[in-house]
Amino acid sequence: INLYFHVSSAEPVSKPSITAKCLRDNITLSCFSSQGSEVTYSWETLPPCGNDSCVHLGQTMEIHPLPPSESTSYVCAAQNPVSRATSDPVDLGVCSIPQPPGRGWVPILCPVTATLCLIGIIIIL
Repeated sequence: INLYFHVSSAEPVSKPSITAKCLRDNITLSCFSSQGSEVTYSWETLPPCGNDSCVHLGQTMEIHPLPPSESTSYVCAAQNPVSRATSDPVDLGVCSIPQPPGRGWVPILCPVTATLCLIGIIIIL
């Protein structure tokens, strides 16, 4: 009788971190655990939905289009055969960077006004 054993030693996973890539009304969330072997990733919503439809498998998750006034947070879980760790929650508001009113016009108007004044001075001379 020949017996064969397969022994693998998996390194425990570290607490994963989340990065968000924001492009218009799309968000791509990426999860990374700096330690661990044979790591698999999943995403869960907070608060939990109570069924599997709120779980996404994979290291990245794309959300598009963004739901208006979304209040759901997401956590990433990294796991392997010996351990499981969960990230801090991230809210979809991470991509919302409000602009102060009227501020977007200032960088455009100043150079245009300066250029028109310079052209006027050159014409007069």
